[in-house]
Amino acid sequence: MAMLPKIERIDDRLAVIVPALTAAFDANGTYPFRHVTRNRNELQQQDEAQLEQGIIIVLAAAESDYSQQLGKVARDGKLELVLIGHLRVAEDAAKSEIEDREIALIEDLKSFFRGGTAGLSYQVNEFRSSLQLYHPYGFIVGSVLITNPTHTQS
Repeated sequence: MAMLPKIERIDDRLAVIVPALTAAFDANGTYPFRHVTRNRNELQQQDEAQLEQGIIIVLAAAESDYSQQLGKVARDGKLELVLIGHLRVAEDAAKSEIEDREIALIEDLKSFFRGGTAGLSYQVNEFRSSLQLYHPYGFIVGSVLITNPTHTQS
């Protein structure tokens, strides 16, 4: 079995995860269709048709926990991704409907990360929802750590 190259740079990790998410949430993908982007806009500034389908925004938030071994300084770090999901339901929909859509999106994202991506390991830390506060709009925010498969936790 061939060894996968280490994916250490932030931009290289994004170049793996964003297309993988896009393919998984594509019309022919594993999960219901959702728009995947790295461009963050305010919820009310999003396209209404896209909001009804769902939007997943992928942001590189931080990198930490680098190796301190001689010759490996500032390598093998953990990249924290923040995932923001934007959704919208009909004005007359029950508030619980937005929560149901948020839960469905969270469960689909958790399933995606459990499935893995070649060359990267994931640690899903948390997902939060809008608590029905902005009906008919909804959102989720999640935090996922990305490491190389050989990264060991201290």
